[in-house]
Amino acid sequence: MKRALQERAALYFILIDDVAITHLTFTDRFLAAVEAKQTAEQDAERVRYLVEQAVQEKKSIIVQAEGESVSAELIGKTMNPMYLELKRVEGSKKVAEILSEANNRAFIDVDTLLMNLVTPMQAKLLKLNNFDKVKV
Repeated sequence: MKRALQERAALYFILIDDVAITHLTFTDRFLAAVEAKQTAEQDAERVRYLVEQAVQEKKSIIVQAEGESVSAELIGKTMNPMYLELKRVEGSKKVAEILSEANNRAFIDVDTLLMNLVTPMQAKLLKLNNFDKVKV
């Protein structure tokens, strides 16, 4: 630009040492294009952020699921029939305590109260050994 101005001015015997552009305007169409480009870049950055956030959330869910899997496996290994029986008795005891403290009266059988502590297999064994005739 400086060279073009120097060549034009030389025709009129004017010597130009330096050129400084102090005021520059652009067309509305050019300004709209620049703004559209900036908006598109911001939208792309926002989408990249959302994708990264989704990836991190996915990793978090996977880690949590793996932890729950290990926990369930450990619980499964430590569970045995006696432990389950103990938990069932404790649950029945808790239900009975809650019902005994209530102001209302409820008439329920032992099956409803979860007090059916003898499993069908145990009942068959008791009948085979004639324990069903024992009175308590």
